[in-house]
Amino acid sequence: MMPKFAGLFRFNGLLGLILMAIAPSLLAKESSWVLLVNQPDAKSILADDLVQIYMMRQRVWPSGEPIHVFRLPSRHPIHITFVKDQLDIETEELERVWSRLVFSGRGNPPRVVTTEGDMVRAVLSTPGAIGYVSYDLVRGIPDIYLRDIVR
Repeated sequence: MMPKFAGLFRFNGLLGLILMAIAPSLLAKESSWVLLVNQPDAKSILADDLVQIYMMRQRVWPSGEPIHVFRLPSRHPIHITFVKDQLDIETEELERVWSRLVFSGRGNPPRVVTTEGDMVRAVLSTPGAIGYVSYDLVRGIPDIYLRDIVR
């Protein structure tokens, strides 16, 4: 099955093969958001792990460092896109998951940051943090904080 963005590449020869090989890393750009991580050991994130992190089921990185999860407000367009595209659920369903965590005493929901600028500052200043912002916002953010999602 060809990726949905395969039609973007109408090149012949080696250049086309190279572009198709790197195309999966462009998914976040196509979805209009990008993942930010302040954890040097996490070179990429498995899609399933990302779901577990945002469902607050995975609380530590493989290194043992705690994961600090940040999110945008529920009605923010990037939050809605991230939840639907990456977590494959509706935002209301995710809110219910977080509410059950709180009411059962088993945990806390991700920390809400008001703006994407606040998200960048929070993730970059918090070791072990994870968050997401508009792809347009990543200009100027060091590549060390940007992560690919492996499916």
